[in-house]
Amino acid sequence: MKRGLLTLIFVVLAAYATNAQPFFSESFSAEIPATWTVTTNSGIGWFWDDGTSHDYGEGCAIIDSDASGGLEDGTLESPVVDCSSYSTVVLKYNYNFQKFSTGEPDSGYVEVFDGTNWIWLKSYHTDSPSNLPETDIIDVTAYAAGNANFKVRFGYLADYMWYFEVSKVELATGFYNVTFNCNINDSITGGYFTPGTDTLSVTGSFAGWTEPGTDASLFMADTDGDGIYTYTTVLANGTYEYKYFKNAGWSGGEWDGSPNRTFTVADADLVIDDVFGNISADVNQIQKDGIKVYPNPSNGILNINVENNYNLEVFDITGRVVNTRTLTGNTTLELNTAGIYFLRFSNEKGSYTQKVIVR
Repeated sequence: MKRGLLTLIFVVLAAYATNAQPFFSESFSAEIPATWTVTTNSGIGWFWDDGTSHDYGEGCAIIDSDASGGLEDGTLESPVVDCSSYSTVVLKYNYNFQKFSTGEPDSGYVEVFDGTNWIWLKSYHTDSPSNLPETDIIDVTAYAAGNANFKVRFGYLADYMWYFEVSKVELATGFYNVTFNCNINDSITGGYFTPGTDTLSVTGSFAGWTEPGTDASLFMADTDGDGIYTYTTVLANGTYEYKYFKNAGWSGGEWDGSPNRTFTVADADLVIDDVFGNISADVNQIQKDGIKVYPNPSNGILNINVENNYNLEVFDITGRVVNTRTLTGNTTLELNTAGIYFLRFSNEKGSYTQKVIVR
């Protein structure tokens, strides 16, 4: 079974909200807690603000700087947090950032301490603030899990007037590794997918249905060339929808429209083994009992027997609909071109998709 390496990713807010378990939570609603260390190397440093000066809306730690006299830098550092008993850890924080202009080098950043070194996680450079708290959630398992000396640090580097505000910081567990393995060998053999030229990505509710091809972090990799592409993320308990896509845009999906694939995370790591364009009978669909398609493979003449009424859509390997009809009882379907096809049966109870091969 193929496993991918866990990489640093940004975990969607919906996943955090579903059964994540914060074990460290610090609010700056009334003050900067004495356990946090403020370091200012020059100029104006971190201080507490009631959150109204920039319409932030809540109390926060803030660096509000007029560094026209020279470069300023400083940090806001958490106390040590013992993460030694956790196998997964995510960092969540509320923030807002603005710099004076695009021409200034001002930036904010977030780092974590892995027990030996400070590790950079993310920088902020925008000059278009929301004036409302934004939220970032970052998987820090690689640095925090099993670490008794974990710390978080927010920093700034300013050359002119800007601000960086942080209002709440949390560390949470209750996340699990989810590995997607997608076997696309049928599409490679059929000439639909070319390794090294085409890309394969996965998206779904776990990623906010990010459009395929717009986020390279959702691309899948086949490091050993066996035609099985892999992607690993971390998610909280819950049920999620997803689908695989070739190249950029929504047109390269395994099939058009519903059904989406589904999976459930339930207090354990999960490995999902799929075949591109082929939904197994136990995933988000009606049972295939009462649906018979034979022979398979065939020479182009398929016998279809159904015990209930269905709408049938036939897709070729590119996702193009090549035939539609209403099914009742027995019928014959003729496919004149050799290749791989997907037969989707649907009615008011759901849908079922079956792959067939014409030789």
